[in-house]
Amino acid sequence: MPESGAGPMIAVLGSRWALQILVALIDGRKRFSDLRRALGGISAKVLTLRLRELEALSLVRREDLSPPAAGQAYGLTPVAESLRPALRHLADWRPGPT
Repeated sequence: MPESGAGPMIAVLGSRWALQILVALIDGRKRFSDLRRALGGISAKVLTLRLRELEALSLVRREDLSPPAAGQAYGLTPVAESLRPALRHLADWRPGPT
């Protein structure tokens, strides 16, 4: 059976940290260091890899900041913004009693 068009997106979103990154960006763009701090426990290498994967899927955009705050910030694209309600539910979800 051929892979659906959503296959690559599902593969990336199922990888560790991808959803957490999107949830961390719900309330607005963040610089790399702020995003890493917000996630806690993610290495710079893994964060860079996941951000690149999410950029390739058009879910995250990277913006160059102008001086004096030179650097880069990451935010959700319009495609990812359309997922905001689902991301909010995932962020707020807590497992019930078992």
